[in-house]
Amino acid sequence: MNVVEQLRLFMEPRSVALIGVPRATNTGVNTVEFMLEYGYEGRIYPVNPSADSILGHKAYPAVQEIPDPVDLAVISVPRQLVPEVVQGCVEKGIKAVVVVSQGFADADQQGKALQERVVSIAKAGGARVIGPNSMGTVNAFKHFSCAFVHLDVPKQVFPVGFAAQSGLVINLGLLGSQYGDYRFTGKAFDLGNTCDVDFADVLEYFEADPQVEVIALHMEGIQDGRRFLEVARRVTRKKPVVVIKAGRTEQGGKAVASHTGAMVGQDEVYQAAFDEAGIIRVKDLEELEDIVKVFFTAPLPKGNRVGMVTLVGGIGVMAVDACADLGLEMPELSPQVKNRLGPSFPDWFPPANPVDVWPASYARPFREVNLDAMEALMEDPGIDSLVAITWV
Repeated sequence: MNVVEQLRLFMEPRSVALIGVPRATNTGVNTVEFMLEYGYEGRIYPVNPSADSILGHKAYPAVQEIPDPVDLAVISVPRQLVPEVVQGCVEKGIKAVVVVSQGFADADQQGKALQERVVSIAKAGGARVIGPNSMGTVNAFKHFSCAFVHLDVPKQVFPVGFAAQSGLVINLGLLGSQYGDYRFTGKAFDLGNTCDVDFADVLEYFEADPQVEVIALHMEGIQDGRRFLEVARRVTRKKPVVVIKAGRTEQGGKAVASHTGAMVGQDEVYQAAFDEAGIIRVKDLEELEDIVKVFFTAPLPKGNRVGMVTLVGGIGVMAVDACADLGLEMPELSPQVKNRLGPSFPDWFPPANPVDVWPASYARPFREVNLDAMEALMEDPGIDSLVAITWV
């Protein structure tokens, strides 16, 4: 299987084995309960040697005893048991494994050795691993989630693919106003420690996914920088990629090491890589939300020619400087636009780009001249996008 086919098992599994799921419900971490509430229609196989059934689903003492094929295994057992459980998954023929358990490369040398063992076993069996220290994956298009948190069924699913190294960041993209106004995710991967499946893999998957129009990343570190750059250069030509990079500072880098064990490196190196690959970098979750929403609600402009309407000339000058810094052009208005707007402007202040509508508001109601200017610029064939610094 290629990368896209491998990751599709994490996003569209027909059957899921939940290994280490608790017997009790209402514990706050029962994935069987949450998967059913979210609307998953595939087969669920709880694996718990202390239970006969969980929420009406027959439980099995070991994954190898499940009689049917299994697409995805989600492992939530103490870290020392994880290699043995992964071995059982490989023997069962499972090709996609999420390790929820913590205490691996994010913890100590013993954990690092256990993580390396997990990867070795999986590779030998042709399986892919997300995690450890992962909350799993979510596909709102299919009402699938293997995260151990409650998710409301979304009223609207957005065409956004999200990959992060933090379960909380994934939750912010899915839970909405419960934790903040960040509900915009359609598909999400929590990569955790990125021991195997990494950002380059996810970019390839989202690149081929027709349901994903915008890609958002929360990144602490990159395992294979060369491959990431190679894939990102290709993907950004087709779909916008927005990233928030954690661990920018020395203190943040130390925190990353204890969170996912990622190799952070110098922030300048990451910035140069993002610039080269055409990735848009943001500073915080609020900016991430704003940029992502712009991309899936507005079409990409055909070129870099900007028309501007401003209520205050000084603000318009600063906006022009900002456009110039980004390599955007401020073309002359077409004769048609000048003729259309000209009668509203005084002789001593003919319309130009940017269009300062304040002088024209003395002759006509402000709302009329403002809307007229914006409509005229949007119809100008020499303008690809419009910046409006005003109100209507």
